[in-house]
Amino acid sequence: MWKVEKFLIDIPHRPMRSSETRYRRLRARFVAYRREHPSGPVIDIYGGRGRWMPLTGHARTPGR
Repeated sequence: MWKVEKFLIDIPHRPMRSSETRYRRLRARFVAYRREHPSGPVIDIYGGRGRWMPLTGHARTPGR
């Protein structure tokens, strides 16, 4: 697995393009969620989770 990790680190990266408006909107959404759920998993704010691949191994462990 370390070989894949090293490859991903070494490949050229490009900055993600995003507008300041989008950034502020997403940050406000996150802050509002955290205000109501101080310790809950942040993935709850994303829609369409029914179509996501299931989590495996340590990713399912509470508190991670």
